[in-house]
Amino acid sequence: MEEIEYMRATNRAKVTMARHILTDVMQGDDYAVDVPDYRECMRLLGEMEIRLFSSYIVIESKDHP
Repeated sequence: MEEIEYMRATNRAKVTMARHILTDVMQGDDYAVDVPDYRECMRLLGEMEIRLFSSYIVIESKDHP
């Protein structure tokens, strides 16, 4: 694996983690989290995740079913 491939794969993992963490953030005025900003952040992270996932090719090992 080349360095750029490693960076893309780890970036995707980090973006995915950020999306999962953000789902735990409570939205609404009571929680001081603006709902439209929250949704925009999730949308942008989703786009990054898709772009990162499509930036490398996954080759399955013959040792794994």
